[in-house]
Amino acid sequence: MVSARRVRRRWMAILTGCILSHAAFGIVLHPGDGEPDSERQIEKPAVAVMGRWANNGTCVVISANCVITTRHQGGGIGSVVHVGGTPYRVEAGWDHPGKVNPDDPDHQEVDLRIARLCGANLRDYATLYTGRREIDRGRSTVIGGYGRGRGAELKKDGITFGYAWEEPTVNQNLKLRWCTNTIDAVCSDVKSSNQSSGARYNHDLVIADFDDPGTTAAEGAVAGYDSGGGWFVPVDGGWQLAGVTWGSDRAQSMEIRFRSSSNPLVASPDRMYALRVSAYAEWIASVLALAYTPLAKGDLNSDDSTDMRDLAVMAAHWLRGDCAESNGFCEGADITGDGFVDAADLSLLNTHWIEDD
Repeated sequence: MVSARRVRRRWMAILTGCILSHAAFGIVLHPGDGEPDSERQIEKPAVAVMGRWANNGTCVVISANCVITTRHQGGGIGSVVHVGGTPYRVEAGWDHPGKVNPDDPDHQEVDLRIARLCGANLRDYATLYTGRREIDRGRSTVIGGYGRGRGAELKKDGITFGYAWEEPTVNQNLKLRWCTNTIDAVCSDVKSSNQSSGARYNHDLVIADFDDPGTTAAEGAVAGYDSGGGWFVPVDGGWQLAGVTWGSDRAQSMEIRFRSSSNPLVASPDRMYALRVSAYAEWIASVLALAYTPLAKGDLNSDDSTDMRDLAVMAAHWLRGDCAESNGFCEGADITGDGFVDAADLSLLNTHWIEDD
């Protein structure tokens, strides 16, 4: 278990042995692969598990009041995060404390951040995939992000071999896009560097290729301002978060290719990378336990009043004994935070009945 002391380090400033570089990351889809129809056609998690991080990134909701994202797009306490169209301000944050690379001690930062949102009591959030079978589960991966889509086609001899990212706009992460792909590989202790900040990372990654049209239902790849977005895999009829979008092969040139530029008759898919959630699950769980703040006044639906609507939330979870940070302590119904929805919680609700904040 990660110690509480290490967890409290807030806002601190692909193959083993290879060094990757990256930039802040949208979803690029092939023509005819579904945009914008993919939003309706793709089986996917609830839209509200995805959020916009400030004006240049994406995040994933992982508890009733916390999101996970990457660090490299910046931001911090006071940044605005939009979830389900509602803005929230970041009131606290935790950066991953690092992971030493056995081959190079200089590469040890991990580009992960968890942020607590002020006043949030969110009902839709992703559960974590903590298994180690991402390649098996990832045959039907769904990737989401608020970022730049497909731009101009890249061609040689009239044959398309890739796409530029669409041109940036002032509000550059307003549109949520989804795509499908397949997790092809997992790698540990991958050295990488950020050319802008000089940060030297050591990551565990899941990796996917951008293949030809039709390879999956809506074959796609990440692009600008998708950093922090989610890679979801199907588990028991639902979706679990297996990866957090980190980068792709041609981020510096702002393009993505699926065929060779010199001979577009030859398949040559670019790769994209996500931070492997199962490798960081213990740290994530420890932060969520620390970040949880019980709702003292029983305002379970965050409407600034304690009334019948809050009682309905409690009734829906009455006598549950599995409340934890991972399910928002039963959507806040476990007001005491002791793991149970019982008379103690009802008593607190009654104490603040019809009380406006």
